[in-house]
Amino acid sequence: MEQDTISSIRKVNRILCYVPVVSMTCWALEAFIGLIIFGRLPIYGKDPDPYSLSISWLNFIALVPLCISFFTIPISVFLSLDFMFNKQKLYRNDKIAMTTSFLCILAFFIAKYFLTKTFEWVLD
Repeated sequence: MEQDTISSIRKVNRILCYVPVVSMTCWALEAFIGLIIFGRLPIYGKDPDPYSLSISWLNFIALVPLCISFFTIPISVFLSLDFMFNKQKLYRNDKIAMTTSFLCILAFFIAKYFLTKTFEWVLD
């Protein structure tokens, strides 16, 4: 019975790790559409808002997983640490899911602090 529980927790943990990917994908797609339309990365205050390009629905799709990510990321980190401390083997899929989650967090901070004007345009 314990092995079934651990297997179920692993599956839930993998799903939780991929929640931030939806937000980052939607925001990247918005920036990419802006890049295609304007010929460069969009700039907040200079280029028309995503709403005027009829792509603001992507922002709405991104906000729901973002709100969920505030809970799923800490839970996922806790579960992964729990696996390691209890000497449970982390399988390849577990490592990929964790890496994906951390890469999304890294991408968020890179966009926020290094592509600030584009980040503000996307979130506008």
